Parts: sequence; C-alpha cells; structure tokens
Amino acid sequence: MYEISTIVKQLPILQKNYDCVRVLDPYEKKVLSLDSFDTQEKLNCQSEHCYSFWKTGQSCKNCISKKAVAENATFIKIEVAGDKLYMVTAFPITYNENKYVLELIRDVTEKKDFFNALDSFSTEINQKILQDEIRKFQQSLSNN
Repeated sequence: MYEISTIVKQLPILQKNYDCVRVLDPYEKKVLSLDSFDTQEKLNCQSEHCYSFWKTGQSCKNCISKKAVAENATFIKIEVAGDKLYMVTAFPITYNENKYVLELIRDVTEKKDFFNALDSFSTEINQKILQDEIRKFQQSLSNN
C-alpha cells in the first residue's frame, strides 16, 4: 500500500486543512492507512473499520467512499459524531489496479472554521488548476 505519509508530504494542503487522512477499502470498510495531525483525532480515526469513527456500529447509509469508487468521482459530505460536525471528502485512487479511497476528515464544528476551510481549499485548488493549465499551454507552444 502506498504510504499515506508520502501522500501527505507531497500535498501539504492536507496537513493545513484536515485533521485526519485515511486510505480506505470501501468494499471491506477497512482503514488501510492513516495519518492524523491531532492526537485526539488520531485516536478517533484509529480503528479497523472506517465507520467506527462515527460510533454508529454500522457502515454509513450515505457512504461517499463507496460512491467515490463506483462513480470515479470526488464526494463531500457533512457528518455529525457526538457533539462535533465534520466535513468528509472522499477521493477515488487506484493502487496496483485496485480501487481505494483517500478520505479527508475535518472538524468543522465552529461554523467559521468550516467556511474558512472551504474557502482556503477552493482557492488552492483553483490556483493549482490554473497553474496546470498554464503549464500545459506552455508545453503545447513549445511542441509547435
């Protein structure tokens, strides 16, 4: 399995915007790899089954990880666990021809944190997309 610490090091936006990053097998509902930037959140994230974080005793009815793999698309949901509100993002990834999910969890209990996180994330993603498009355009010019 691709080490999650490698993913986190290559994408510093994760550490800045998320409390917990996990690689999941959405079919087996297993946590395969984990990194957390907060000790308490790491304790919450550390479990064999992905749904254990939510303390419901069963898999999520609205499982975005399974949906992300099935549709090969990114999904975001808001989930409540105890007295906390979390934003969960699920990205499909492929490793050795197997499909997994990179799941990003952020405590957004404070409304201000939630909107700041969304704003920061969308700004950085938009900048990255623009940089990639400019790079592709420059490469196409140099190839002509």
